[in-house]
Amino acid sequence: RIVPFLAGGFIALALLQRRLLRSVEVNDAQSLGRHGVTEVVTHWLNAVGLVLCLITAVFLLNWIDNPLSLETAYIIHFIGAGFSVAAVAHHIAYQLVGGGNGLLPRSRADVKNALGEAVSYTGVYRGRTGVFGIQLPLNVRRPLQSVLRRYDIAPEPAGKYLATEKVISYTGWAVLVGIVVITGLLKALHYIYALPAWLRDALTFLHDGATIFFLIFLLIHVGALVLVPRNWGLLKSMFTTRVSRAYAREHLPAWAAEVDRNAVQTTPSAPHSPATVTDTSSSEPG
Repeated sequence: RIVPFLAGGFIALALLQRRLLRSVEVNDAQSLGRHGVTEVVTHWLNAVGLVLCLITAVFLLNWIDNPLSLETAYIIHFIGAGFSVAAVAHHIAYQLVGGGNGLLPRSRADVKNALGEAVSYTGVYRGRTGVFGIQLPLNVRRPLQSVLRRYDIAPEPAGKYLATEKVISYTGWAVLVGIVVITGLLKALHYIYALPAWLRDALTFLHDGATIFFLIFLLIHVGALVLVPRNWGLLKSMFTTRVSRAYAREHLPAWAAEVDRNAVQTTPSAPHSPATVTDTSSSEPG
């Protein structure tokens, strides 16, 4: 019963933010703004909600003994679900109104580039260290690179968002969260309106099955950030909203170059101004 009010309230908040607050990207001499505060808050609100749901799901599915009462486990599960519903409702409304689509895959090139970036985690490409900061020896890299070149698999200079973030991370989470939220809401509807047994069974199968994929995807998502040192700056930006200019030039060169070009165009008389402000009301991440 509270879900429509919860989702509606956060949609209203998103619309109010777009109406009253101008979204800007502030860059200075030392750092670039990669995320808005709103994106960071909703990201972690959703993350907390999903973690609460996953922990209690392990108990409710009897994967391990439940140290809580069944009622307490369900209450925590529903609280986590509420966090996710609020975050998803706000995110969709906020980005649709603001035109945020920076994290949406746009072409086949994004898919191929994502594959190249994923392969780069092995350390096969010169100058791109992989998991644990490894770089494969030259005599190992050369034959592997010849095979990869044959299929045109190589990461292009990264923009503001990595191709793996667009194609794998954001798209994967969107599908999984969508399945879990929709099936969870329909399952909860049974407490108010009786649903046919076949429909409940189908929803339960999808909802519980998605839990397994959630755990796998969460390990991949966290592992790509924590185990690959060159991604640590991206992880840090999910707390601070920013990355250093040095990091951007080394790991996100296409974006750093774009920021520099925009700074020159907006301040032609002072191309090296210590701070630039760019309106991002229609270019924020999806």
